[in-house]
Amino acid sequence: MKTESKYCLIVTGGSVDQNLLATVYEGAYGYPVHPYVIGVDKGLEMLEQLDIEPDLIIGDFDSANDGIRAKYVTSPDAVVREKCVVLNPEKDFTDTHVAVLEVAKRGFTRALLLGATGTRLDHTLGNLGLLFMCEQEGIHAEILDLHNRISLIQKEKIVRAENLYGPYISLLPFSECVKGITLKGFKYNANDLSIRKGETIGLSNELREEEGHITIGDGYLFLMETKD
Repeated sequence: MKTESKYCLIVTGGSVDQNLLATVYEGAYGYPVHPYVIGVDKGLEMLEQLDIEPDLIIGDFDSANDGIRAKYVTSPDAVVREKCVVLNPEKDFTDTHVAVLEVAKRGFTRALLLGATGTRLDHTLGNLGLLFMCEQEGIHAEILDLHNRISLIQKEKIVRAENLYGPYISLLPFSECVKGITLKGFKYNANDLSIRKGETIGLSNELREEEGHITIGDGYLFLMETKD
């Protein structure tokens, strides 16, 4: 069963590169092959184009096209409709937020979000915040697009050159002040560094060894691996 891997792929309604989705679904960048897939509203359109059948469908369907609504929400097939979580457009959470709640409910421990970034910066910032909610639920989540891989880290993290998504590594505080940051193996190392929210000292670092070691005394950092 797909759920045995405890990993799922969430495809939501931001900017989704078709080739990136196709290769990630087939196991690129070390992700599991053919994972459990949650299609969120407009993200279903890209899944449809690649003929990837979602295991769970979530949304208020205010941005998906009529064909998507007809295929899933109003489908005459009861089995298809049972896969749908249809939301009211007027709600207190985004569709992607509800998808993360469903991930936690189903016991997944890893999640990858595609379509979580794009032209809607409000949604992008909201989705970055959802990484913290994932951590609180015991889920290690990452956001991936053509140029960036973003995760939220605390305590310690080893970054390996062979698995790096891009040459630049940036650390930005999620917490008000992240204390006791030590960096080893980087172009710019640090010892017992503190970074307050709004400071940019952690941007545009690079690896200088095969492994980079990050330790954090207190707080959460966004780890961003970027290509440009």
